[in-house]
Amino acid sequence: MKKLLLISILVFTTNLNAQRQAQFMENEILVQLKDNVKTTEGLIEINTFSLISSKLISDPMNIWLLRFDTSEKSELEIIQELYKNKNILVAQKNHRVTSRANIPDDLLFDINFLFNITL
Repeated sequence: MKKLLLISILVFTTNLNAQRQAQFMENEILVQLKDNVKTTEGLIEINTFSLISSKLISDPMNIWLLRFDTSEKSELEIIQELYKNKNILVAQKNHRVTSRANIPDDLLFDINFLFNITL
């Protein structure tokens, strides 16, 4: 009985530690700008916090990865400031994404889906 209780406690605390890990990349924010706006034009009004770097992630959707110095303001405060800019459509934290390890057990899966694109 004691062994079962000890194992249960260890499994429970291990799951808690895994959930505490950040679900997003620190100091990184994804923004979608209006179609006719480039990053330098779209972010010219932002001067209340320091932008470290920017990188184009998706040209068709005009999505940029921005890195900020969060020593003065948190990511949430920066996102709130970004939404005040009329050229920014969407701003969010850069969430971590992992691939699924399982593939459906459907016998026709390979026929129906040319590529294994499940996340």
